[in-house]
Amino acid sequence: MIYTRRRDCMRTRGTTPQRPRIFIDDAPAMGGVRELATLPTFEMYRVEVIRGCGQIRVYTTSYVEGTASRGYPLLPIIC
Repeated sequence: MIYTRRRDCMRTRGTTPQRPRIFIDDAPAMGGVRELATLPTFEMYRVEVIRGCGQIRVYTTSYVEGTASRGYPLLPIIC
């Protein structure tokens, strides 16, 4: 059981392991790491791991192409 919990955690700035906050296409992924695991890798355009904030941000190709065609920038990271 301990291994399962640690597998889904990350360490930030020397703290104890904690669950990261997952964002997919700038929206919080309520399913966390499990929801992220269901996303096919070929759909991922970019993955950002922001350890200081404990965040993992994933952008899909269709989302990035859509924001670029509309002229919208990707949202800034706020910790």
